[in-house]
Amino acid sequence: MHPVRHSDSTHGAFGSLAFGIGTSQVEHVLATQTLLQKKAKNSRIAVDGDLLEGVTSKDVILHVIEVIGTAGGTGCVIEYAGSVFRGLSMEARMSVCNMSIEAGARAGMVPPDEITFDYLRSRPLAPKGEAWDHAETYWCSLKTDDGAKFHIEGTSTQDTVPITGPVPDPATIVDRVKRASAERSLTHMGLTPNTRMEDIKVDKVFIGSCTNSRIEDLRSAAKIVLAAGPNAQVASGVDAMVVPGSGPIKKQAEAERVDTLFKRAGFDWREAGCSMCLGMNPDQLLPGQRCASTSNRNFEGRQGSGGRTHLLSPAMAAAAAMTGKLTDVRKFMGAVAEANIAAAPKLKVASAFDSLDDPVLPAPEPLAISPAMPTTLPSLDAPSTVQKFTVLKGITAPLHIENVDTDMIIPKQFLKTLKRTGLADALFFTLRKDPHTGKDTDFVLNRTTIGISRVGSGSHTMALQQG
Repeated sequence: MHPVRHSDSTHGAFGSLAFGIGTSQVEHVLATQTLLQKKAKNSRIAVDGDLLEGVTSKDVILHVIEVIGTAGGTGCVIEYAGSVFRGLSMEARMSVCNMSIEAGARAGMVPPDEITFDYLRSRPLAPKGEAWDHAETYWCSLKTDDGAKFHIEGTSTQDTVPITGPVPDPATIVDRVKRASAERSLTHMGLTPNTRMEDIKVDKVFIGSCTNSRIEDLRSAAKIVLAAGPNAQVASGVDAMVVPGSGPIKKQAEAERVDTLFKRAGFDWREAGCSMCLGMNPDQLLPGQRCASTSNRNFEGRQGSGGRTHLLSPAMAAAAAMTGKLTDVRKFMGAVAEANIAAAPKLKVASAFDSLDDPVLPAPEPLAISPAMPTTLPSLDAPSTVQKFTVLKGITAPLHIENVDTDMIIPKQFLKTLKRTGLADALFFTLRKDPHTGKDTDFVLNRTTIGISRVGSGSHTMALQQG
């Protein structure tokens, strides 16, 4: 468990259960060494068939989220089954499990198999010899029981929505609330219904994040750059960057000269990190700028107040960088077949093990044994030391918005402080302030007749207090 939910869920690709917790829960763990958790519901999604040319794991999981919705996995741990997921590489499985959070799930998991074992075998911290054999035997036993019942189960054999399609038209949506949500989304994204997706121009391209910044992702994007031609450059007016997911990945990519390929084409090759994924540092979009991003989330203001984010696979993002607009990556497929990185000048495919170092652990400190602490109980007549609850009263303000996310409640740029006071001005900041002018909007909490007390959202009420 860890406060970063996406990177936690990535471990599900190895058949491991890992999920994120909030900062208050982290504090509780540090104080008590315990954590109260409600047992998650079980969900299984099976996708069978063969992926079409140019379709990646990122496209598959985005389609799954489109089908089940951003709340389709709420309270669940999703098991990914079917021939499509079984045929994915470990890097691709990591991307799928990472994105489970965007379906509202606690975590995502893929049953361990030979692909898993081959990936782990001979890694620095992996068991060796007989210990490995015992571990593999045990791991093979970690599978779903035959005839197991799931709270939610579904099978999909559908194709993903083509990039060649148009921008959705809210007028075709019958449900009033969903139609209003779609209209709001189009307004935020600056899009007109029925516009061809391939006519949408981009200002920035970001290839990175814990979702899609592994060596397989970088190679996939590099092949598109190679396919664009030996002298091809990032489109005029487009700022493109590549941010490896870790130090070893960056080291391996540079050993393969992948960085040289990106830099030659005009990409900015960065140090490993989160970068534009959540926009907590200067890597942010300006109001109105549009980004083709391989990250996992495109909430309003996620990459910068007023910024507009389109989520894509690494290959699709590279294609957008070279053309300056959202592009069907299949247009590059013929040339990709010839763009073999291993055969390209000065490029080679290195082993991940060349970039991994054996761990050097410090010697364990001797365990200090303290005498038993006294266990005397306070007298029944002693006054209670428990502080009384502070009762805050107010009125309820309606919030007619679906899928209110944490970035909307309090944007990430305000969470760099350890203080628990003075955050009232950050509450719903992106809704209360116009990203272009910085002036107050007509948002309900800006109305002096309302003030801030409790904010009602659909059938749920969030107790958010200004103070």
